[in-house]
Amino acid sequence: MDLFDKRYEKIALIGRGAFSEVWKVTDTQTGVTMALKIFTTDADMDANGIEMLTREFALMIDADHQNLLHPLYFGFTDDHVRQPYLTLPYCKGGNISKLMGKLSEREAWKLIRDTASALAYLHAMNPPIIHQDIKPANILIGNDGYYKLADFGVSVQARSTMGSQSDKDDSYFSAGTISYMAPEKFSKDNRPIMANDIYSLGATVFEMLAGYLPFGPDGGLIQKKGAEIPILPGNFSSRLKQTLEDCLNEEPWERPTASKLEEIAIDALSKAPTVIETVEPRPALQDTADSPFSSQPIQKKSKLPLILAGITLIALICAAFFFFLPNQPEPKEEPQTYEQPIKTEEPEVIKEPEVIKEPEVMKEPEVIKEPVTIKKPERIIEQAPKTDDVKPQISSKALNLGYATWEGNSVNGKPNGYGTMIFSNSHRIDSRDEQGRIAQSGDKVKGNYVNGHLEYGTWIKSDGSQEEIFIGQ
Repeated sequence: MDLFDKRYEKIALIGRGAFSEVWKVTDTQTGVTMALKIFTTDADMDANGIEMLTREFALMIDADHQNLLHPLYFGFTDDHVRQPYLTLPYCKGGNISKLMGKLSEREAWKLIRDTASALAYLHAMNPPIIHQDIKPANILIGNDGYYKLADFGVSVQARSTMGSQSDKDDSYFSAGTISYMAPEKFSKDNRPIMANDIYSLGATVFEMLAGYLPFGPDGGLIQKKGAEIPILPGNFSSRLKQTLEDCLNEEPWERPTASKLEEIAIDALSKAPTVIETVEPRPALQDTADSPFSSQPIQKKSKLPLILAGITLIALICAAFFFFLPNQPEPKEEPQTYEQPIKTEEPEVIKEPEVIKEPEVMKEPEVIKEPVTIKKPERIIEQAPKTDDVKPQISSKALNLGYATWEGNSVNGKPNGYGTMIFSNSHRIDSRDEQGRIAQSGDKVKGNYVNGHLEYGTWIKSDGSQEEIFIGQ
C-alpha cells in the first residue's frame, strides 16, 4: 500500500503541474475518495516558509462559493521534509480539457457564468484574490453539474517559496500560463490586476469552442505586436462572439468585470431557446436541453381522440346496418325512414374526428421563436446607449471599476466629466499617458475625464505630494 503522510492511499496520478502533483487517493481513516495535491519544493521548508504558506492557504480555506473547488485540508508531512499538501473533493468528470472543440453555445454560457461568478467572489474578497492562472486544467466539472474553479489563492510569493521540479518548463512564466496570459503581463509593469483573469477566461472559452487558442502558444504577447483578435469560427451567436472579443480586448479597462460577465451570461441563458434549463443542477456532460420539449409525447396523447372517433364511427355504421336488415321485407316506405338516421348520424360522425386538428393547435407554442428576438437585447448590450444613458449620472453611489472607485459623473459605466478617482490597486493613470505613470493604492486623481480617459487633473499621492497632469486629446 502506497501511503502518503501515513494516511492517504494513492490510487492513480491525475496530473502533474509546474509545482505540484495531483493524485486520486483514499483517506484510510474515513474511507473517503478525494484528490490530493502535493506541492514540490526545492529544499526543506523552514519556519518562515511554513508560516507564509499557512497564511496563504488559510485564504483558500475561507473562500466559500459553489463554483470554487473548496479545499478540505492544508497541511505538511510529518517528517523532516515538511512537504506541503492540500486535500480537495474528487471530481469524477475531471477538467474541461476533454471538451476542447466540442463545447456547445449553451455550455459555453454556463462555463462563463460559473467561472465569472467564482472570479467575482474572489475579486471582492478582502484582500482581493486574483487567480492568475485561468486555463482548462484549472476548471473542473463538479459532481453537482456546476463548473468549479480550482488552484486559486496561490500568490507569486507562494509559488516561488514552494519552487518547482520543472523550472525549465517554459510554459510557466512567473504566475500564469503564457498561452492564456494577457498582453499587459508582458509589459514593464506586470503586477496582477483583476482584468488579467478576464482575459484568461476569454482565451479559455475561445479554445473550448474553436478547438485552438486565439493567439497560439504565445498568448497576449502577439497582441502587443499588433495582432488582431481572431473571429470565433462556427455557427455561434453574435452576442457570444462579441462577449469573447470584449474579454480579449488589449486594453484592460475595456474588458468587462467578472460580475458584469456573470450578468451577461445569466441573461443569455434566460433568453436563448438553446439554453433553456428545466432542472438545475444537472451534470454538464449529460445535459440534453434540446429534448425536454420534444413533440413525441404530445403526438402520442393526441392519437387518443382519433382512435375514439374511429371506434364511434364503426359502432354507428354497425348499428345502422343491423337496423336495416330486419326491416327489408316491409313496405317500400320504410327504407326512407332508415335514410333519415343515417343522414343525421353521418355529419356527427364525420365532424367528431375533426378533433384530429387539435394537435395543430399544439404547434402554436411556435412562440418559442419569439426568443429569437434575442438580437434586440444583444444590440442593447453590444452598443452603447445613445439617448437616456448619455445623461451624466452624478454618483450618489460610487462607480466600482475594480482597480479604483470613481466619484463623479459617468456615462455607460465610464467616468465622464469632473470627479475623483480613488485607486484601490496599482494601475496606470490613463492608457494614453505616454509617461506611463502608475497610481498606487490610496492615491487620488481629481480631474476631468472624457469617456473614461483622463484629460487633465491633480494627482494626490498617498504620501501627500501632488502633481498636475495634462494628457489632452
